[in-house]
Amino acid sequence: MIFRQILESYQKTLDIQQKNLSTNHPEVEIIHNNLDSLYSELDQYDLMMKHLNQLLNIQRISMKIELVLLN
Repeated sequence: MIFRQILESYQKTLDIQQKNLSTNHPEVEIIHNNLDSLYSELDQYDLMMKHLNQLLNIQRISMKIELVLLN
């Protein structure tokens, strides 16, 4: 039961952040990380992979930006 409440809270937070921040903002990354962990605990691996992939995409974009800034 507690996982379901946490899941609702994370999903609401993600919805708010995606409306107010860029999709590759570090705060959005954190929520995707939390969601993929939570879905893993719930054995919902398809949703876990969805959020893990989004997390990895954000990290990939962040790394590209950092490389550009270093050059």
